[in-house]
Formats: sequence, structure tokens, C-alpha cells
Amino acid sequence: MLLETAASPPASRIAAAVEPYAVIAYNDPEGNSDYNATSSPAELDADNRFKVEIGEFVAGAAEIRLVVCHVNGAMSVIRRPLTVGADGVPLLKP
Repeated sequence: MLLETAASPPASRIAAAVEPYAVIAYNDPEGNSDYNATSSPAELDADNRFKVEIGEFVAGAAEIRLVVCHVNGAMSVIRRPLTVGADGVPLLKP
């Protein structure tokens, strides 16, 4: 599975062996397991592109998870750690 990100317009594309149909983005601050994670769903267009707006960032360490839903019922997960500054601005880690 591949996640491509485009700078303009702000959209990403999913490529997978099994056709994907939706993406759910989870914003999960560190601690409390998944208890305080927020979610944002997005449908894919005909080119498997999606846009998702993630908000409610809390200062400190966090993880963004993209759960890709496939037509056969399977799900794939892409995880990206990040740090959120005191100003609420997230910085993705490489």
C-alpha cells in the first residue's frame, strides 16, 4: 500500500492491491491508549484521492493513524508520530 501526498491541492492518494473505499484519520495524543483519540472520516474519489481535516491538537507527543478501509472488509493502518507545540501547531516526524 502506498500513500502519496500532494502539496497543492492538499490531497493524498492511496494505492493498494485490494481496492480501498475510505480512510479514517485518528489524532491520538500520547497516553490513555485510544481513549482520547479523535477521528475524521474521508471518502476516496475515483482516483483514490482523499482530503481529511484533522483538528483538536493537544500540546505534546501524538500519533496520526490513517486506517484504510478495503472493499473486502480488510483494513490497513499507516502510522505517523508527531509533536504538537504549545501553540497547537503539529510537526510530523520523518
